[in-house]
Amino acid sequence: MRPHLAIAASLAVAASACFPAAAPPRPAHTTSAPAPPYKNPAFDHSAAELDELVTKQTAGYTKESTVIQGRLERFQTLPVAMRRGRCYKVVLRLGDGAQFSEHAKKGVVFLFHNGDRGMEVNGGPGIHGPGGVASGGCPQADAAATFDLQANWGRAMDKSRVHELGEGDYTIELWSKGVSDGELAARKADEDRQIEESRRFQEEERRKNAERHDRGCRKCQDQFLECVADYRRHATRATCERERDSCAFREARATSYRDCR
Repeated sequence: MRPHLAIAASLAVAASACFPAAAPPRPAHTTSAPAPPYKNPAFDHSAAELDELVTKQTAGYTKESTVIQGRLERFQTLPVAMRRGRCYKVVLRLGDGAQFSEHAKKGVVFLFHNGDRGMEVNGGPGIHGPGGVASGGCPQADAAATFDLQANWGRAMDKSRVHELGEGDYTIELWSKGVSDGELAARKADEDRQIEESRRFQEEERRKNAERHDRGCRKCQDQFLECVADYRRHATRATCERERDSCAFREARATSYRDCR
C-alpha cells in the first residue's frame, strides 16, 4: 500500500473510534388514552330488554294507580301506601331523550323507606337500561312508605349527590298482587330467620373485635414497658409512647393507645 493511502486509512480508523455511529432514533413517546369512566353494565340494556324484564317481573301483578310523571333533575320521593295482604313492585321508565347522568351510571338503587319493617330496603332487580323494576316486598302490616331513586356511588360517605340522576322525563308505575296469610307467615318466618342470623353475626363480630382490641392493647403496653426499661436502646419515653400508639393502631385497631384506657 502506498504510504499516503496507509496514512489516510489510519486517520479514518481513528476518526471512527472518536465519533461512534449515531444511535438509532428513539420511537416517539406516546401516551395511552385515559380509561373511560366506570359505568354499571346494567345501563347497557335496550328499551326492548327493559320491556321484557317488566313483563316477566309484573306477571300476576295489577297496576295499582295512575302513572306518576316527573323530571330526573327534579326527582322527588314518592309516597307509597302499602297494605297487608299485597306484594308491591315499582316500574321506572325514562321518557324519549331522557338520560341518566355519568354519575348515576356508576350505580342507581331503588329504595323503600319506613315501611312496616322500619328500615331502608333496597329493592331489586333494579336498573335495566332506560329504567328498571324494584320489589317493595309484601308488608306484614299496613304501612306508609316512600320510594326513592338514588345515585349510589359514594353515598355512604356523601349524600349530596344522591339525586344527581340526569335529565329528562320519567314515569313510575306501582304494581301489586294479593298474597295469602300462609304466604305472609312463611315470609315473616324467613325474614325473622335472616334478621336473627344477622344479629348473631354482628354480635360475634363485636365479640371478636373486643377480644382483638383487649389483646392488642395488652401487647402494646407490654412492649412499651420493655422499651422504657431497655437502657441499651437509649430511647426516650416520648419515643416509646409513639411506638405504643403505632402498635395500638396496628394490633388493636385503635386511633392511639389512649383508646385502650
